[in-house]
Amino acid sequence: MPFLLLLLLAATSLPLGAAERLLNTVALIVNDDFVTLYDVKKEIAPAAPDAVSDHQIAERKKEVTEKLVADLLIRQEIKKRSIIVGEAELDRAIENVAAQNRISIDQLKGEIAAQGLSWEKYRNEVLKKQLEMLSLKRDIAMATLDIDENDLRDLYKRHFSGGVLYTASHIVLRVEGASADADAYDRISEAHRAITSGEFTFEEAAERWSEDASAKNGGKLPSFRFSEMDPKFSEEVASLDPGKMSRPFRTRFGWHIARLDNAEKTEVPKYDEVKDKLRYLYYQMNQDKAFDSWLKGKRQSSVIKVLF
Repeated sequence: MPFLLLLLLAATSLPLGAAERLLNTVALIVNDDFVTLYDVKKEIAPAAPDAVSDHQIAERKKEVTEKLVADLLIRQEIKKRSIIVGEAELDRAIENVAAQNRISIDQLKGEIAAQGLSWEKYRNEVLKKQLEMLSLKRDIAMATLDIDENDLRDLYKRHFSGGVLYTASHIVLRVEGASADADAYDRISEAHRAITSGEFTFEEAAERWSEDASAKNGGKLPSFRFSEMDPKFSEEVASLDPGKMSRPFRTRFGWHIARLDNAEKTEVPKYDEVKDKLRYLYYQMNQDKAFDSWLKGKRQSSVIKVLF
């Protein structure tokens, strides 16, 4: 064990009141990596870690431990698989984000700044981590999921038969980290209640609550085919009658409410023409389940020590 790490571990034998003054006190060891007590505090209160009390640490210990252990295991696996997001990939992702929100890149920069985030931090930390995570999930899904012809033909029948072009509106609340999930759900539920009670129209609620560029247009999205959106989102929209609104539901992007505005039948593509898209769609629809299974197994096979 490196000499520095030995010194850090020795610090954990101090009473908590003294140890918490040492910013480099080791709190968690996961295989060959560790996080400090200061990292724990930053997870609890990113803007004011020094203000975190012993009581807050004890109260959120289980939740924070699970999050930080998962983060370390993911980081280790990304390094092991040599997943690297290059500049060109970041540029393409930024172009896609802007295009999906029907805004220019300069407007996207303005949106990011309005959220109190620097462009460099968004590009090189937030977006880069998202792309690394997506790449890892895709790799795990492709390596662990078996697909047979019946799976693909079933998807074809469900998603392409009677090809449909959907026009929909939505409200989305982003979720950054597990601790924010409950708050986002409460807020999306509040928006849903406001619409159903008649206090707000869907468009007014979108402008007030939604956290993407479509909010300025009352939540209205560009028309799309089933396979062009997040599978869960498409499933929810396709289950609605025109003019009807969904209940709150979760995708990898956050919590949503969707309303189907119109569904127009279009020419149906042949199975062989969309077979590759169907295979990608299958992986995308099941990658979270495959990832959760992988992470559970990784926890069981890893050396994890909680020292706080």
